[in-house]
Amino acid sequence: MPIRAVDIGTYNVLLDWDEDVKLCDFAGSSLDGSKPTVAPSAHSTHPRISITQPSIRSELFAVGSMLYEMETTCEPYSDKNDGELEELFDADRYPEVGNLALGQVITKCWARQYVNAGEIVIDLDQIEKHLKDRDSGFGPTL
Repeated sequence: MPIRAVDIGTYNVLLDWDEDVKLCDFAGSSLDGSKPTVAPSAHSTHPRISITQPSIRSELFAVGSMLYEMETTCEPYSDKNDGELEELFDADRYPEVGNLALGQVITKCWARQYVNAGEIVIDLDQIEKHLKDRDSGFGPTL
């Protein structure tokens, strides 16, 4: 029975005592293909991906926007209105992320290159390992 959170954003994320990420607030989510009763933020929605029929593609795109906000403390194009966001995202134009530690993951989320969340976790684990190695003086820098 698939559950689609639909409204993925930093406002629906908690950290436990071990600093593991936990999604919260599933009110309005899609359960087993039902129509959601909430709409995602325009900052985390691609116009060519249905918001009325949430999918893994829509969820993973939103994860990219959430990661962007977590690293920058701003939503993607926080200075743009919904119409401007739709135009930019429809043209696959996104904020610059090349200088961000999570930039490659964010780009892959927005480019819809991930098939599932497990692939994101693998890439995040690799980034974490590189950062730890770098900080300890071992291994290459990103």
